[in-house]
Amino acid sequence: MLHQVGDLFELNVKLRCQKVKLVSLFQCQVLQNRLELCLQNKLQAETSLQKMQDYAAKLQEDLQTTTQNYETQLSIMSEHLANMNDKLTVQRDEIDQLKYQMTNKVSLYTHHQLSTGMGYHGIPRLLVACRRGGDKGLFPL
Repeated sequence: MLHQVGDLFELNVKLRCQKVKLVSLFQCQVLQNRLELCLQNKLQAETSLQKMQDYAAKLQEDLQTTTQNYETQLSIMSEHLANMNDKLTVQRDEIDQLKYQMTNKVSLYTHHQLSTGMGYHGIPRLLVACRRGGDKGLFPL
């Protein structure tokens, strides 16, 4: 009987060891599942991060392209505006020169008319308007 008690005790110890091993195995399986889930989450996070980095790079490239296009357009418009300003200056100078020439012609014509005794009756309306300094400029009514 003592021998049987010793065998029972030994079996009981082995059973407890097997239970501990079973619990440890179960805990390892739980940890293995958690590890797999974490690895899947890590892979998804890395994929998402890569997509976001690609998107940020594309946005940066789009911003750079847009900025360059705006700078080019602004430069072209500034150059065009400067050219238009030069043209307006030239036209204004031509208009001033023509007004000056008209004033001289009116003065000469008026002087000739007065010296010949004809008065203002033979002077066209345009010349009279220019001579009198009318605000109509070179265009008669």
